[in-house]
Amino acid sequence: MAATHRLHPVHTGRTESDAVAVASEKPCSSCLEPLSQLEKPAFHCNQCDYTVCGACDKPKSHPVHRDHGVLYITPIAPWNCDVCKRKSENIQEIQHYHCEQCGFRICKKCYTGVTSPLHVHRLYRTDVSYVYHQSKGEWTCDVCSNNNGPGHFFPAHCSSCQFDLCDNCIKPYRSTFHPGHIMYKADSNLAYPRFNGRWGCDRCSRSFIPQMNNVPYHCSQCEFDLCDSCMKTAGDVSNEVGSEPRPTSQGTRSGFQLAKSGKPITNSSEGGSDSREGRPGPPDGSTAKCVKCGERPKDATIVHGGTGHVCCCTTCAEQLQQNRSGCPICGVTIERVIKQLTV
Repeated sequence: MAATHRLHPVHTGRTESDAVAVASEKPCSSCLEPLSQLEKPAFHCNQCDYTVCGACDKPKSHPVHRDHGVLYITPIAPWNCDVCKRKSENIQEIQHYHCEQCGFRICKKCYTGVTSPLHVHRLYRTDVSYVYHQSKGEWTCDVCSNNNGPGHFFPAHCSSCQFDLCDNCIKPYRSTFHPGHIMYKADSNLAYPRFNGRWGCDRCSRSFIPQMNNVPYHCSQCEFDLCDSCMKTAGDVSNEVGSEPRPTSQGTRSGFQLAKSGKPITNSSEGGSDSREGRPGPPDGSTAKCVKCGERPKDATIVHGGTGHVCCCTTCAEQLQQNRSGCPICGVTIERVIKQLTV
């Protein structure tokens, strides 16, 4: 019998009851997956060969709408996503998920979830009123301790470890200091495991250890990082959520150049030209605070082999040497500590 389908409302076609089996290489026009051998499509258009597989025809469960299943549809009227509140004219994907019982609508981006450089697992929009019963669904972002506002129970949520992110922590950021690429908040422990989460701002040259600050604004394409202060100075928060961040690479630099040995260095004698050339700001180690105490200025050179790092105050550097701890930047054994005098 001829009928329209919610994914293809413009033409009539045959439903599964009177459809014929198609060849296995024929893909579903919705999910683009090939139909299994001799599978009857749930719908096949008589005019334009639009085909819907059985999987796309069935309701699906989602943690953001636990009460009812949702169906993938092609709307014929404007609509709003009930999760991210975006209007259909601002969403590239016309098709979305719809609950026929209560009218709840989910755009494709909110349905599929996001990957974030702030967490190791994929995050899905979730109605946490079903998760955090004791707090009646109240939640806070595990990075900035904020939320999406009163009555908003749909954070980006990890069901494996109860980790939540607010909209501000998953959205892209732009800065005039790095206009070529979008930047995202990232966990430096995930971005730079080679340096044990240590990182440096590529604008002001301040160095950070993860115990002090492990959330840089990070470009995964070229590993450019900005601290919070520099982002606030020349940051332009994008109004568009944009594309998903790329998976964070195993960092080859963390605000530092690399010597041929693979160890990070802070001078240009072994690593080539200064990557900060042309940018205003103090030279490395001249005004930044000690990476250990975070209070006193860096005034000591930690010497190991033919190189040295200016990352600590004299007090902390000498204490590290006495405790036989490695250099906070590269982990190499400290041979001696020299008082750094900047002229």
